[in-house]
Amino acid sequence: MKLENYYAKQISNLFASYAKSRSIGHAIEIETILKLATFQNSLEAVKNKVSEEQNDYTDLVDIIEMLPVKDRIYKFFMQTTIPSSILPLYGTKVISDIDNTAFESRISNVKFVDGKIVPGFKPMVKFFTRNFKTTPTFISARPKLIENATIKQKREKLKASGFDAFSVMSGNAGTVGKYILSHISKIASSEAIALSKMAQEKFENYLKLKRCYPHCRFIFFGDDTQADEVVARMIVANNPNNFAYIRRVKNSSGASIIENRVLHHSSYFDAVAASPEGLIPTRSKMQLLTEMAAEFSLFEHAHIGRLNYTSYVLGEKLKLSRYQ
Repeated sequence: MKLENYYAKQISNLFASYAKSRSIGHAIEIETILKLATFQNSLEAVKNKVSEEQNDYTDLVDIIEMLPVKDRIYKFFMQTTIPSSILPLYGTKVISDIDNTAFESRISNVKFVDGKIVPGFKPMVKFFTRNFKTTPTFISARPKLIENATIKQKREKLKASGFDAFSVMSGNAGTVGKYILSHISKIASSEAIALSKMAQEKFENYLKLKRCYPHCRFIFFGDDTQADEVVARMIVANNPNNFAYIRRVKNSSGASIIENRVLHHSSYFDAVAASPEGLIPTRSKMQLLTEMAAEFSLFEHAHIGRLNYTSYVLGEKLKLSRYQ
């Protein structure tokens, strides 16, 4: 067993014991194991593995937030640098919205109704998680309070869509309830207030993640609904190395545009082609477009037929090849 797997298993078992007993001893043991991991340069790997170990897809930060020694752990993380030898592998974290970013969603009967996974989303996110040895964290506006009806369903759908390792951070019941009611009633002022609160809660989840991964850059995936554009701007303003992708849902046409490290796109295929070289190198873009073309046979596309789409992908590959 790899050392990071062993440490992660120990932390998961200790946390399960702590959740039942609230023993300060178990909390201190978790802190000690995290510190031990730094001596083998495996701390970042352990952080990722802990999230993978949770049956309910809880992120490591949610575990630490429950511990009475959390401030000491966060301070230790801040003081510990990622060795330059492993920084390229563990120096990036991926966070993503779910509704209309990962899955097509709509509101019906005072509930979110999910559709198919958005074409291209999975290959693109998996490119980053594969190349930067990280697990994606999905930030949902939906509350943990109604987990059986919402969050659990989301987790199962993500798993069924091919995401084996990931974590989910949930939102607030009051905020999402107000948003749904204001959306249905079409009271603009109420919806704006609810969206502003939703954006702040998502950004606070990002700040929690940043405390857990203080030396990482963050790549955020969102859309132009539920205030993700506001979240994206706050995230990129927080760190000059952060970057965000915003999928157009309200107006799904137009060329991809990068504004202050936020890339607005009409499809993930366009997002790949328009990504900066530092995020997705040209050769990787061609590989990703090929993966997306293969995946496309599983979906129906709203704007272009399968044959036209295949031609589109090949055209994008030809355009990219000019810059090799």
